[in-house]
Amino acid sequence: MSYKLLLMHSNTPVKSVDVQRIYDKFSAGEQISHNIDPKINKFLEQLKSDFPEKGKLSGTDAETSPWAEKFVATGSFLVLDMVQPSSSEMMKYVNNMANRSGLIVFDPQEKRTYLPLKLEFVNQLPLASALLFVLTFLWFISTNTY
Repeated sequence: MSYKLLLMHSNTPVKSVDVQRIYDKFSAGEQISHNIDPKINKFLEQLKSDFPEKGKLSGTDAETSPWAEKFVATGSFLVLDMVQPSSSEMMKYVNNMANRSGLIVFDPQEKRTYLPLKLEFVNQLPLASALLFVLTFLWFISTNTY
């Protein structure tokens, strides 16, 4: 049994339901784009140097590889297929590296999306703006008498 993750690049926050649709299309074999996004490419090169692809290993290395299959990269997307026993350690590694790279991670088993910190911040801006407005309004009311 394997454990899959979808990584993608986006400059704007995305909802889990939107990423789920992308993952479903990707899983069905639908080609999104052939040109690999530079952020995905850089992430993939780092990943390959730390943990070589399944097809590039032999002997004991192949048996202890965390990968169940070769990496699948296209456009702004990358699918990783991990061997189940090593998936929790690799999940932490991938999430940390993706966060530093500004990539979104989608866990289709849990149907959960992990945004990089920079997008988490952007996602919170409307709430922060509303709170600032309310606080400014309350301050204005408290300092002015009628």
